[in-house]
Amino acid sequence: MVPVSRKEMWMATDGAICIFAVWKKETACSATSETGTSMKRNVLQLNRGDGTYAEIAQLCGLDASEWSWTAVFLDVDLDGYEDVLISTGHDFDTQDSDMQERMNARRPAPREKVSGRLLEYPRLPSPMQAFRNLGNLHFKEVGQEWGFDRMGVKHGVSSADLDNDGDLDVITNDLNDEAGVYRNEGVRPRVAVRLKGVGANTRGIGSKIWLYGGAVPAQSQELICGGRYLSGDEAMRVFAAWTETNRMRIEVRWRSGKRSVVEGVRANREYEIDEAGAEEKRGGTPKPSRAASTLGNAVTIQVGSRPGTGRGPKQ
Repeated sequence: MVPVSRKEMWMATDGAICIFAVWKKETACSATSETGTSMKRNVLQLNRGDGTYAEIAQLCGLDASEWSWTAVFLDVDLDGYEDVLISTGHDFDTQDSDMQERMNARRPAPREKVSGRLLEYPRLPSPMQAFRNLGNLHFKEVGQEWGFDRMGVKHGVSSADLDNDGDLDVITNDLNDEAGVYRNEGVRPRVAVRLKGVGANTRGIGSKIWLYGGAVPAQSQELICGGRYLSGDEAMRVFAAWTETNRMRIEVRWRSGKRSVVEGVRANREYEIDEAGAEEKRGGTPKPSRAASTLGNAVTIQVGSRPGTGRGPKQ
């Protein structure tokens, strides 16, 4: 098996885990056809829910994304479906045919000088890639539309709510260049969730969060720590509420096996849920948890006070 460059775990709206792997040219994930031809491309494994997976990258339009490093599933436009952001580019374009031809014409380099020849390859700046989830297992490339197409060599991608408006902004580390900071200008209603774990796991890493009754019947995400190339996210998850009048429910399944439920969830609020009030997992639905203030640590977020397109990030 050829190693893939990076992979992203994606929890679909039905709670099934899907796997997306992006490729680098020198360590590419290969798909071999019946004729034996090997093609280097991304793969997206859809969980069928019966213990098997289906490879659907070409069906979805996610099979090609330049020289890729990090893939992030993030509901940028807050419509209930997770979009895909991918960092791209390389400091050395080792697939440059002209450079390879010149090197092949020379005498083979001694072992101690092989690494030095890498410096002769040209740089490969590429635009960031953004794919909007259309909700039907198809994605549309929208990097230019969302202002997410800056050229460069970008590796890690992190998300965090930098402006405290309840949605996730994006930060990229750009090799030998300024970092990229992209503000999410979405204005659709949202629900932000933070977890307060017990013991050493203060952020509830590894817990799974469900929101019911929002933009789609069920949305689910998992809190992770790191897990991406040279990067990790703020310990917060954001869900699409769609309307300000929806009354929703949050369910958290903690690593300890306990569950918490918050009823009467309202849009444009941030909820901090404490594991200390969780109950042991049993049959049926656990009693609603309190999260602070009148609903635990629920904090009202003012949304729409600045102009925005409701579609995606701008730098």
